[in-house]
Amino acid sequence: MSLSLKKMLDNYRISHEVGFAMDRPSPTSFKNASLAPWIDIATQIPNLLKSNTLRSRIDSLPILSADLLDPDSIEEYHLAFVLLTHLSQAYIWGTIGVDAPSSTLPASISVPLVQVSRDLDIQPAFCYAAGTIWLYTEDATTHKPRCICSFTGTSDEDHFNLTTHNVERIAGRALVVGLTAARCAGSKQSDELTRCLSSMADILRECRTALVDMKTGCSPDVFYFQLRPYLSGSQAIPGGVLYQAGANSEEGDGTGVKYSMPGATAAQSPIFQALDLILGITHTENSGRSQFVEKMRKSMPAYHAQFLEDLKSLPSISQFIAGSHSVELKTAYNDVVGALAAFRSEHVQIVTLYVLSPSKRSQKPNDKDDNAPKQGSGGSGDLFALLKGMRDDTKASALNL
Repeated sequence: MSLSLKKMLDNYRISHEVGFAMDRPSPTSFKNASLAPWIDIATQIPNLLKSNTLRSRIDSLPILSADLLDPDSIEEYHLAFVLLTHLSQAYIWGTIGVDAPSSTLPASISVPLVQVSRDLDIQPAFCYAAGTIWLYTEDATTHKPRCICSFTGTSDEDHFNLTTHNVERIAGRALVVGLTAARCAGSKQSDELTRCLSSMADILRECRTALVDMKTGCSPDVFYFQLRPYLSGSQAIPGGVLYQAGANSEEGDGTGVKYSMPGATAAQSPIFQALDLILGITHTENSGRSQFVEKMRKSMPAYHAQFLEDLKSLPSISQFIAGSHSVELKTAYNDVVGALAAFRSEHVQIVTLYVLSPSKRSQKPNDKDDNAPKQGSGGSGDLFALLKGMRDDTKASALNL
């Protein structure tokens, strides 16, 4: 990798090795012990939900300032965001099947969450970054991957999150190769471009294999009925959620600000949007897929969303290859496109297994919504049609030999 490429990635807080994923485990504590209550409660979420005492614990929590975070540690800010968004989701949705959703988030969580989110330049709500990218850490004794906190306390939830994170890390390798490929297209280095495309295809096949592993440790019923409710966003609550303000606050009318935001979804991952942009794969506007992709960037860290915007200025790999007479080069490009389409086909199967099938099984015989399209947790509308459309757009990008 060239020095200039390394510097570019550093500017966007992107790892040279694993892309948007963490290149080292997240910390599990703060330098300032005053912030320990966030950790104490967040790591007890499953038990507090079972005992139906989580909301009372959070209600009694003092407002702790994000100014107590180490200003020289971006990792501490990531940790705070993970903890506070998990606490916010647990509070809003409560004990599933027992509590009604809360349309108010207390100031003990909302005030520091908004503060940390502003510092990180990200929306103050649970999202893919909190549920996957920054959630990863390692066991201090065994050094095995684990999650910082959990909603259900099940091994299924851990497997779901760690599998998703593993896919993210693997795909991150394709990002660096893809950026090199774009430079090769710009300088018309056909042989090196062919090698880059071959490497990208191999990495994407690894991604598909890693995604298939989801089925080995995560039960569809545990995911759908126990975990998925906590992935929903405040936009699922009529009128949204009021983030209470602290004393002497001028937020809103002094009581706080209402937010209505999408929940966490893999569509908020920057990696596959980045690969689409690098490869020249487009999603049609008349289908709504292009608009959905743009909307998901609002739930990413702003520097990652800006990276995606800036990718549009790269030399076009697809245009260079389309104008080439090299069958080998076009075959290599189509191989990458095919590998990405195969990954998206596998994703469709995963969503069918973990969302659509459990949803159908849970329907009552005369339920009027039995045939209604199933929405994604990110507010994607007809989830199945969206994912199939993304897959079909990818296939359509293949070049004629």
